[in-house]
Amino acid sequence: MTSGLMIVDQEHRQVKVGAGDLLLYDMSRPTEMRVTGSGHITLLHLPKSAVPLADHSVRGLLLRRLPLDGSGALLAGFLQGLAAARWSGLEAERLGSAAVQLASAFLGGLADREEISPQESRKIVLLRQVKTFIAAHLTETRLGPQVIADAHFISVRSLHLLFRAEKQTVSAYIRGERLERCRSDLGQPCRATTPVEAIGARWGFADATSFSRAFKASFGMPPGEYRRWLDGAATVRP
Repeated sequence: MTSGLMIVDQEHRQVKVGAGDLLLYDMSRPTEMRVTGSGHITLLHLPKSAVPLADHSVRGLLLRRLPLDGSGALLAGFLQGLAAARWSGLEAERLGSAAVQLASAFLGGLADREEISPQESRKIVLLRQVKTFIAAHLTETRLGPQVIADAHFISVRSLHLLFRAEKQTVSAYIRGERLERCRSDLGQPCRATTPVEAIGARWGFADATSFSRAFKASFGMPPGEYRRWLDGAATVRP
């Protein structure tokens, strides 16, 4: 809440928030918001998959004013800074990913302090944080296990153990995420004239040959052929 006063009702619970307050609520549930005066709010939409907490832990943080100390103050300031300017393209994607990662770290730390995040969920929390970090840095060719481990203050061995439950390696996960971004770009009309190799380079593939080989292995055809196939499919639609 950046200014004014707001009353939020959700499932027979009510909370009143004022300027500077942080509030977490569930958008999948019926919610009523009443803003008084010249109130303004800044909203950050968090996918549930990005929130590093079990459902019961999230419920413990809903519909209450969250503390503005430490990472809470950092999050509030960051969101206000984002809302104060216009962002677009890759810069917007990176800033959005950073906002989600910061919010996830804040909520996870808050749950830990209040002992509503059970020990067995810590690995799940960390894995989600790692995946959020990867999504925010896919365009960087240097992204790899060592960089990721260093950013989360864990060993490379611990990082690999996290992904063992996923039944894939860290590098395979990164490659898969990059390929999905490339596939999405190849189908975007706004990128119809962008060379295939430029799309691969945008998402961290060092050279066109490795990109083409990886794309064909995952989707059954090289990226250029995939784009032509999409164009052909679009022309026959009624």
